[in-house]
Amino acid sequence: MSNAKEKQLIYERNNTATLAILSVTLAALVFLPLLGIAADPVEPAEKAIDWTTVLVAVAGALATVIVATAGAVAPTLIAIKSMKDAVKTAGQDAQIAASNAANAASEVKATLAVDTANTTARMESLAKVAKDTHTLVNSNMEVQLNLNRAMARRLAALPNAPAEDIEAAKHAELMYQEHVKKQAIVDGAK
Repeated sequence: MSNAKEKQLIYERNNTATLAILSVTLAALVFLPLLGIAADPVEPAEKAIDWTTVLVAVAGALATVIVATAGAVAPTLIAIKSMKDAVKTAGQDAQIAASNAANAASEVKATLAVDTANTTARMESLAKVAKDTHTLVNSNMEVQLNLNRAMARRLAALPNAPAEDIEAAKHAELMYQEHVKKQAIVDGAK
């Protein structure tokens, strides 16, 4: 049932109970004086009223009002209790969900910290390997360039050496000197 329909039903039940109470009160105010019941509790004997009959009639009317009121109010009270229980259950569910979310966030945080530490260690290891590889390659390059320079110089020093050998010796010397300058810059930055 929608919230608006529930409110309308509660409103109608409350109106029914109020109308029943007002009807009995009005009946008492109008009909009791007509029966000769005076405002003065001490009455002459000729106007004596059978109070038992009046009390039974009033008790019957009140019982009718009480039953009508209970019939109108009871479903409202039950509906209110059901709503209260639903709100309490929803609150408990929200607390459980919040607790679960906090636990999940803690797990994610812990996992992220471990993964970050592992990744950092791996990256540092890779950086060391890369540096060592670069140093080895540079060292081997210098050895290779020096061998090429020495061999080109010997070929160019032979009698009747062709112009290409002399040019290759100059080029080999230039390559070696450039490498030594670059390596000095790298070594100086360390």
